[in-house]
Amino acid sequence: MPRDPEPEHTTPWGCSSPSIPARVPSRVPSRCPRGGHAGAAAAAPPPLRSQPDPRRPSPVVRPAPPRSARPRAAPAPLRAAPAPPRSPGSGMVLSVLAGLCLAATLAMFATGLSDLRQMLATKSVENIQFLPFLTTDANNLSWLGYGCLKGDGTVITVNAIGAALQTLYILVYLYYSPAKRPVLLQVLLLLAVVATGCGYFTILVDAGTRLAHLGLFCSVFTISMYLSPLADLAKVIRSKSTRCLSFPLTVTTLVASSSWTLYGLQLHDPYITVPNVPGIVTSLVRFWLFQRYRPEQDKPYSPLPA
Repeated sequence: MPRDPEPEHTTPWGCSSPSIPARVPSRVPSRCPRGGHAGAAAAAPPPLRSQPDPRRPSPVVRPAPPRSARPRAAPAPLRAAPAPPRSPGSGMVLSVLAGLCLAATLAMFATGLSDLRQMLATKSVENIQFLPFLTTDANNLSWLGYGCLKGDGTVITVNAIGAALQTLYILVYLYYSPAKRPVLLQVLLLLAVVATGCGYFTILVDAGTRLAHLGLFCSVFTISMYLSPLADLAKVIRSKSTRCLSFPLTVTTLVASSSWTLYGLQLHDPYITVPNVPGIVTSLVRFWLFQRYRPEQDKPYSPLPA
């Protein structure tokens, strides 16, 4: 019996092609006998992904710890800034300034020897003020502690001699003073202040900041001492007389303040530089007063004899 002809299938391009079994995919595009071009090749199937082996245990993924629980690296220890290098000539300049500071400051302290001679000659304390001796002694003791803590030989030498001289003036004043009780109370108050300051800076202040705290205290104390004679300067302007001013003390104060300012600049120490600037300013103001109100104007007028 004759077979029926196989049905022809029409392609999307209008061409007929024999039927192809469904189970065998055709990778060759059919050609159109009427001149149509071949179709695009079929897309390649996606690659097979490897399946995880069920016999291999899956890796354990641990969650990241929170930011607060992460260990932090220890901070680097603080190191002191290195001292600036000094030129060979800076050591000579520093030695000259140290000698000038020593000589000028001792000359300034020696101006109190005139008061000492007067007390010994008259055996009285009339017209002699006690407060400058007391405050200068406290200032010398404070700077002596600063020098010992810093290890500065110039500061130690100057203030040790100054403290010894001021203590001598205080003892002589106490000996010849008719009212010894008020003077003794002031001396005891000074000793209590010095002892309290030593205890504070030794016990309560940290060793790393002790030098800075003590230097700040000494600076404020010295500035207040240099500014305290401003009342006398106002009195000189009102009275137009310089009788209450000491010219040698003015000269030595200017030289000593200038020397210590340069010495502090050479050492890069603001606690020595800054408090001596007011001493320079007040000394210059005193020189201006000496120039404006000359001592000759203080002498009373006396007519010439006939």
